[in-house]
Amino acid sequence: MGGRNADAMPPEAAGWLSLVMQTDGLALIIDLKDLTIVAASEAVGSLLADGRSESLVGAAVYNFMAQPPSGGLGMMARGVIDGYEAANALVRPAGEPRPVKGWMRAIGVQRPARYALMVLRVEDDAKPQALPDPAAPEAPIVLGVGNRNLTVTHITADVEKLCGVSADELLGSQLLSLFTEDTVPSALWVLAQALQTRTGTSGVASVVGTGGVPVPIDFLVCGSLRPSPDFGFALIPATDPLLRVPPDQQAMRSLARADRAVALYRRFPEMVLDPTLMSRLTFRELEIASLLLRGRRTPAIARSLHLSQSTVRNHLSSIFAKAGVHSQQELLDVLGRKAS
Repeated sequence: MGGRNADAMPPEAAGWLSLVMQTDGLALIIDLKDLTIVAASEAVGSLLADGRSESLVGAAVYNFMAQPPSGGLGMMARGVIDGYEAANALVRPAGEPRPVKGWMRAIGVQRPARYALMVLRVEDDAKPQALPDPAAPEAPIVLGVGNRNLTVTHITADVEKLCGVSADELLGSQLLSLFTEDTVPSALWVLAQALQTRTGTSGVASVVGTGGVPVPIDFLVCGSLRPSPDFGFALIPATDPLLRVPPDQQAMRSLARADRAVALYRRFPEMVLDPTLMSRLTFRELEIASLLLRGRRTPAIARSLHLSQSTVRNHLSSIFAKAGVHSQQELLDVLGRKAS
């Protein structure tokens, strides 16, 4: 087992050791105070330290990066943002640097956070590892698109469950009107960082839920879309009320859900989405439709999303009805047609 022994770790970080050890991907825990490695998975040790992940503990994380710090970890240390996406390259003992992309996420409830979870994906892997996302009921991810005026141009039907307002009603409204007054500045900061750096950025905020009750969320902005300066955003419930997830697994679940949202945004250029149709579809339905458009069949979609084939077929039936089509080919014609 790689990384640091739990007994030797600071008490507030010890619970995260098992989280890193459970993944066979590239995962690290970073001390935001000095940007040193607190724990590393065995896969990181194999790539960077000849299989001895324990030898990485205490080293500065950027000693293993080809590019200088972006400043994101520093902003997390100050409590400005709770997470972000970044690209870099890993410097190995032998061989060329390997390009990676990954998500950084503050862990624990204390803010500013002391520690961050870093999950990396090697860009040239033939089969990049997906972040683990347990197949359990979950509060919906709301996916949307905004324009230069911060107006909502597209949003999924899930927003009604989260905020008690239908997607049709929100089209053309101000995105910031969804947030509680005290978290509007945080939402604006996340928007500014994402659009300036053109990478995914997230932060903690709250939206106005049913009956005016604040709902804590992770607010994710995925950078610019086409046509620029349109941008994609996601509202991800921070503490899922449908699950009893141990606190030391919540960060990985948040990362996994953010990863799903970003992956779906990157498939947007392949689709032509009418705002009215998107407002009828849920995040899950849009996710399935996008995979279908990429040539995936029902069994492959089921495996990718950790669903049963019957569940995927039920979602497809719902998508057909909402899109007014009767077959997969008709749906592909609607979603995959080229803009005139």
